[in-house]
Amino acid sequence: MKSKRGVKVLIFILLLMFLVFTFFIRFDTPENRALEGIEQAALGAGEIKFLSYSENSQSETVGVYEDDVYRYTVLAENGQLIGLYINSDSMSRLDSALVENDGARISDEEAEKTAKSIVQKIHPEWDISKLSFTGSKTDSHLDEFRFDVEGGDKPLSINLAFNGDLSGINKDLCA
Repeated sequence: MKSKRGVKVLIFILLLMFLVFTFFIRFDTPENRALEGIEQAALGAGEIKFLSYSENSQSETVGVYEDDVYRYTVLAENGQLIGLYINSDSMSRLDSALVENDGARISDEEAEKTAKSIVQKIHPEWDISKLSFTGSKTDSHLDEFRFDVEGGDKPLSINLAFNGDLSGINKDLCA
């Protein structure tokens, strides 16, 4: 009697472990990890859609995703967000804004303040007082302000458009 009951309990436990394992495998996919990484940053708007996989310069597989504002690159292995760039619709909106606002630009100080707030949003674990921000300007209105940020776990560059809108983030994976 005890033997049959023990076998039933063992079968029940094994079945339960199998179901938990199946559930974990089903929901722990590269796509789900990537979506979690993108949603954690929460920088864009609208539904996030998968576009493709590719290989980066370090021979790592990256997933490319897009929402209404940005195109994201995410390491497929762990879902880490490694870059985002404005998509073509956002580029068109910025082109229109440049014309409509007669080229009005934010100041260098406003741009640095915006860059710091973006870093705090995507890396709340970083101590902002220990980071160094090196600013420069480009000739493009789409990424007029560039800030190289050092002091975090990896170097980071942030690009802002002429009006302070975020136009790109790139983590230096070579460091």
